[in-house]
Amino acid sequence: MPIFFQPMQPTEFKMGWDIPEFDVHGLIAPNSAGEYCHSVSRRLGNCLCEATQKHTNSLLFPPTGWYSENETGPCEYVKTPEHHYDWFTIDIYGIRGVPHLVALSMHMCHEDSHILRSELMILTLMTRWNLRKKEWLFHVMVPVLLVSIRAHELRVIEAYYDDDKKELVVRYSAPFPIRPTDSQKIQQQNIDEVIRWICSKPVGDTTNFEFLKGK
Repeated sequence: MPIFFQPMQPTEFKMGWDIPEFDVHGLIAPNSAGEYCHSVSRRLGNCLCEATQKHTNSLLFPPTGWYSENETGPCEYVKTPEHHYDWFTIDIYGIRGVPHLVALSMHMCHEDSHILRSELMILTLMTRWNLRKKEWLFHVMVPVLLVSIRAHELRVIEAYYDDDKKELVVRYSAPFPIRPTDSQKIQQQNIDEVIRWICSKPVGDTTNFEFLKGK
């Protein structure tokens, strides 16, 4: 599990926020990875944009501190027809004062057993892009949390470049299954877990490799 991101606590999430209903049913082609990914992305986007803080009616992101990096970040669309699927980055979020990034992506394929090449490409590109920013000159790590949408499940993936070992370290979560055949209640439970990660709190000392000892 991620070490540089702490998901919003369940009590804070349930007691503090009104999340719109999430429901992926009625797909024209339930086995179509493309239709599924676009449907989940659209409904997840609605949840993120329309969620409100109880008692204040504030939208989700201002209180959590995350803001959009889409205009300056590497949001791209890449086709890989030889593998019969498309992938692209949907959104990138930053938070002031720390080098942590959160990103959402979709990968229109039926794969559930391993990390995708496209996920690694996004993580590598975002890490490289963020390391070049002058405000992070004294940070030796710039963690990225990627929420990846693929057919019938979502994954949470953390990555950071370990300059000491000269390698990209990747931590890969268990899947959050969201199947069109699942009840709305089950879908909501799993998407709520994903939203808690998207609204996570950045943690860890990114200026010192000593933080990684024992992790």
